[in-house]
Amino acid sequence: VTGVQTCALPISEDGNAPVITAKGNMVRVQNADGKTLEVFDITGRKIASLRIDSPDRSFNLKLRRGLYLLRVDDVSRKTMVN
Repeated sequence: VTGVQTCALPISEDGNAPVITAKGNMVRVQNADGKTLEVFDITGRKIASLRIDSPDRSFNLKLRRGLYLLRVDDVSRKTMVN
């Protein structure tokens, strides 16, 4: 079974921080219009850089099994693909 698990807690109290959530190979980014989603593997190598073109955007990353870091500006989330 392939799946991605991550936490989706915004880190600013004003609610304007980007929010990153993931399920399966789908990653959803909210509050990040005009920013970039960066995906890094466990070694720190950047494997994707995706422009976010709307306030609520989803991406199908098609990642292999492993641990990844998803980052938009100062917001980072670790995620595991099984």
